[in-house]
Amino acid sequence: MRSVSVPELFGALTFATHKTANVVIGTYSGGLNGQRANQYQQVNIEYGFQTEGGIPRDESIWYFYNHTPPLPPDQEPKPDRICRFFQLGPYLETYKIEDITTAIETGWKMLGAGQEFFTPPEISFHKDTKLLIAVGDPEKLELIDSVLKQLSGGIVPAAKAPAPVKSGEPAKP
Repeated sequence: MRSVSVPELFGALTFATHKTANVVIGTYSGGLNGQRANQYQQVNIEYGFQTEGGIPRDESIWYFYNHTPPLPPDQEPKPDRICRFFQLGPYLETYKIEDITTAIETGWKMLGAGQEFFTPPEISFHKDTKLLIAVGDPEKLELIDSVLKQLSGGIVPAAKAPAPVKSGEPAKP
């Protein structure tokens, strides 16, 4: 490039980024059949370089800016899914795996009732290690902790179980 100043170059870059976009700002139900529809607003989007005061000089300091609209709440990035492991060995002495997973899935089903975009975590039971493996949003996996906490009320860990009494011997503390 020849005979192009920094302000001209930055101005051209900024001009090239200008665009108008339709952004969803809400959703509503309407009409006779209750279908959901989106509500849109046109917004200007641009990014580029500018200097304080708007009038460039030789000693001007330039900075990058980005004018984009915020995302609506239902389009914000979702938290990362995580993987957690739960040792079910002690619980399986009292309950069947189906009982435990049904309690967890029932909680998720009730939490998501009426919510169109509710996705429950995925769970899988590994028989050899007696691990329940769960993948999903961290706050939804907390329900598993809650279920296991409630189930543990009736479980006596094997290490704390009293030793069996042999006939003719007094019970050991």
